[in-house]
Amino acid sequence: MLTSSLGRRPQDVDQLVCWLHAPRPSFLDDATIPPSLHDAETGRRLGAYEIVALIGAGGMGEVYRARDVKLGRDVALKILPAGVAQDRDRATRFIREAQILAALNHPHIGAIYGLEEACPDDDHGLVQFLLLEFVDGETLAARIDPDAQQGTGPPLDQALTIARQIAEAVGTAHDTGVIRRDLKPDNVMIRRDSIVRSSTSASRS
Repeated sequence: MLTSSLGRRPQDVDQLVCWLHAPRPSFLDDATIPPSLHDAETGRRLGAYEIVALIGAGGMGEVYRARDVKLGRDVALKILPAGVAQDRDRATRFIREAQILAALNHPHIGAIYGLEEACPDDDHGLVQFLLLEFVDGETLAARIDPDAQQGTGPPLDQALTIARQIAEAVGTAHDTGVIRRDLKPDNVMIRRDSIVRSSTSASRS
């Protein structure tokens, strides 16, 4: 059984499975992403990385798909916005997030490659960013979108598989003393081979 193989609280896993399987509105809302960022950032170079597209934006950073021109691979850049970078407390939390993520190593937690600084090719300002694994797939929010699922959630066997992978990732983080903040469908990626990769946002307990 799922609960016995995880060794976690069975009621929590059962609730997660029900949440995945239940019909719900889409969590994706393009209006939450400032459209001006697409025009301002796409195509720019940030060190060895060429910005390809904006993936998402939030209070603690903007995440872009980028191309590592040295290694020839796609990566994700979580950039600390200029306004936030001036806030010493938020800048410290940004660095702390990188250190915590670097301490986690699990198949269902997105990898961090580094914490870097670079000057954009058309600006003299220094930009700080997390260099992250780019996950080629879709968010859990898209997977459970009722419009894409004919008004229902994913099949039960698929929901169980997704729930198990999320629970394993969260359990490993908790065992390391890390609390996964802001865990929601928009922050869980599902690769094309159905492997779950949880994205960033963590703190020490």
